[in-house]
Amino acid sequence: MNSLRHLPKKSISNDNGEVVYDAIVIENLVQIFSQPISLGLVQEILSKFSLFGPLDAAFLPIESENGAKYKLEKAGFIGFAHKNNFLENFLRCFYHLDGLTIKQLFDFTKTDIHEVSLHGPASTNDLEGPHLKLSLCQQKHSRLLVENGLQAFIAFDHHDRPSVYDLVEQKEDYEKQVKRFSKDVNYQETNVYVNNLAVLFQNDDIAWYKFWNQFGEGGIKSAKIIKPQFYSKRHDDSSGRFGFVFYKDVQMALRAILLTNNKTVKFKTTQL
Repeated sequence: MNSLRHLPKKSISNDNGEVVYDAIVIENLVQIFSQPISLGLVQEILSKFSLFGPLDAAFLPIESENGAKYKLEKAGFIGFAHKNNFLENFLRCFYHLDGLTIKQLFDFTKTDIHEVSLHGPASTNDLEGPHLKLSLCQQKHSRLLVENGLQAFIAFDHHDRPSVYDLVEQKEDYEKQVKRFSKDVNYQETNVYVNNLAVLFQNDDIAWYKFWNQFGEGGIKSAKIIKPQFYSKRHDDSSGRFGFVFYKDVQMALRAILLTNNKTVKFKTTQL
């Protein structure tokens, strides 16, 4: 029985030590809320995300205003505060809320947050209506923060309540939002990179594949251990320390990360 603590740092921070997994983008906000909504409804939406951990920012661009209701732009940004187990809470939020209908989102409560298991729920949702399309906030979303024509947006005020901000009159607040959600990297959400578990598999790609396949049966597009000769000149490096797994489905990748990241991973080599 082998075991090892597994912490894929490259999936958490970039070369400058900046945390990259701390914000979610609702990519189809305008489809989910095709009609103007109130600040009270915005608060209710954000409360569903905060079930998984405290939020420190939100940025919802406004297309137009109609009384006390607001027509939202294409996408919205939600940021998690860097407290306690925020990375795991953030990924669990993504895992549970991605793909829900708006009714399912409003019906979602704390009791619906279940422990992630190998045999997770099906990734498809057959209910009618638009489904939440979530994404990890990354560089490709930066253009949505600075699109021409933006005049107002919804963000947290000093009391952590959603409020409307005028871009021209409150430019400093707008610049804070842009800085908070701007990222300098792009990454594929279905890909998992591992930086210290591969050595246990002694360059056996078949065993590596079988281990990661349990998190998404038949859902792996590619899984390889990067052999040491590709990154090290030392002759005593006999086993690769790095590996990758490319899944077909983001739920599979999230399940794999949540069940192994910074966890003691146990397996019997004879079963692999």
